[in-house]
Amino acid sequence: MRSILLVGARANALQTEAMESHADVVVATASSAITYASNWARKRARPRLYVRVIPWSTGDPNDDLASVVASRPDGVLVADARGAGDIVRLTASLAAQEAILGLDNGALGIVAMITSAAGALHAPSLRECGQRLQGLAWDADAVAASIGATAARDERGRLIGPCETARALCLLAASAAAVPAFDTPFDGNLESLKNENRVASRDGFRGKLTTHIEQIAIINADFATGS
Repeated sequence: MRSILLVGARANALQTEAMESHADVVVATASSAITYASNWARKRARPRLYVRVIPWSTGDPNDDLASVVASRPDGVLVADARGAGDIVRLTASLAAQEAILGLDNGALGIVAMITSAAGALHAPSLRECGQRLQGLAWDADAVAASIGATAARDERGRLIGPCETARALCLLAASAAAVPAFDTPFDGNLESLKNENRVASRDGFRGKLTTHIEQIAIINADFATGS
């Protein structure tokens, strides 16, 4: 994985655009998973499809998992994962749904995303959550909002201190868990994106989240050693 495109519950036209993009992974919401999956099934060459499930901190992901697993995605992304406990519980729930549907145990991988101070501080425990974990990502804007900051970056575009700490914890936790780390989405111009990718790749990130299809080619090129 290099480019992870977060598309949310967008219109069908944008679903098609995402499906035909060169993103390595497209992340849809649980509510749109079945629609995405039915379109995906007709494509031979396509990005991998992951479905975003709610974290335990805001609800019970089991409410969505039956329909999510039935749509046969390649994996799930869980935001605000707060340590190994959350991933172990989700692993058990996924295994149960896979068994019901006759899928191989472990068919769906998990990417955990740090979106809060609690998620960042619990990230080191992810090394103990098992083999289903496929990656660890983080979102600077979400982390900033969780601590009451008015912005994730200063007037020069640099990450504020707490976000720098969350970034470092993402890298360290991913390395300890032997999974790739994925950098935060970036909303600046494409030249600034290239600079951010260069630094991220140097520091050990294997790819990047994005909400912009036009960024995918740059991300894929800048993290060309990804898989």
